[in-house]
Amino acid sequence: MENIIGVHRISALEGVVEWLPGVPEGRLGLTNLRFGDNVADLIRENDGTVRIRAAKPFRLVYKGTAHDCPAGVTVI
Repeated sequence: MENIIGVHRISALEGVVEWLPGVPEGRLGLTNLRFGDNVADLIRENDGTVRIRAAKPFRLVYKGTAHDCPAGVTVI
């Protein structure tokens, strides 16, 4: 998960996922990522759009920038 997908840290206690994609372009991500009592999909689309779907709110640090993601769908 670290080298290619780029998820470097997951903290269920803090509700934080740190993601720095190891591949610079193209579709990439994870589905059904479980951390604590949360589950999320993290998908970077071919156009660079990032789509997040989460059961509960959490903070995504994507390429060094923090994004507060509510439950449901977030697009960054």
